[in-house]
Amino acid sequence: MNKKCPYCEKEYPEVSRYCPYCGSPNPAYKQIKGPSLQIARQILLFVIGFIGFQIVGTLLEVPFYFKAISDFGSDKKAIVEYLTSAPISMFINSFSYCIIFTVLTFVAKPGLRNLFQSFKDRKPYIAALIAMACIYGFNIAYNIFLNSLGVSASANNNQSTLDSIVKDYQLISLIVFGIMGPICEELTYRVGLFDCVKRKNRYLAYAVTIIVFTLIHFDFASTNMVNELLNIPFYAVAAFAFTFIYDQYGFAASVTAHITNNLISIIISII
Repeated sequence: MNKKCPYCEKEYPEVSRYCPYCGSPNPAYKQIKGPSLQIARQILLFVIGFIGFQIVGTLLEVPFYFKAISDFGSDKKAIVEYLTSAPISMFINSFSYCIIFTVLTFVAKPGLRNLFQSFKDRKPYIAALIAMACIYGFNIAYNIFLNSLGVSASANNNQSTLDSIVKDYQLISLIVFGIMGPICEELTYRVGLFDCVKRKNRYLAYAVTIIVFTLIHFDFASTNMVNELLNIPFYAVAAFAFTFIYDQYGFAASVTAHITNNLISIIISII
């Protein structure tokens, strides 16, 4: 439903925290119970983003797997190297993100208008910049702390795999991992998971979203588990920052911060 702004007298969705036209706060915002999407769609967004990517990726990998068997026979090492090579990984990741992005957008369609309302306000962009400053400030402080203990945290398996792909496919990586990926994750973990759990309890929603978002970047099959554990704080702080500004300033804030964060990481890898 729409409401009339008491200041500029223009109508906008009542679920918005601020008037998208004049920027004045919505006095009825705190009285609104729950977000604009139905709970079934929120659950579906989370399930699709959380599980769907792995399913689509596995299905896309099948023909390459059979080709590898045909070319390398029972040489498991050669098969793994072929399947994890930059060209194959880029192909699978690109198509997987395109498919998941399309499906997530379709599921979120009834709430897209409300999500895009926040892009008309300048506050989300300011919040995104502050969030990015906090994330990088923490990263610097955490690295200094680890160095003082004589410990260093290198890029975990998730980031290392991404870096190897980025170097060979720079432009596609900027689009897929820098823009499309963050949008998919924001629809999955903020619009889907966070908003769904927030119906029950806001603090629980923060805890669940931060834990899940952090663990999806954790490689449980890693041969260097210590390094994976040392990287947890980096992802946990980013997860909290994205979730907090989403809760306070909307989709524009979290998706802007997330995209900016990924683009900076990709550009650094390219340089």
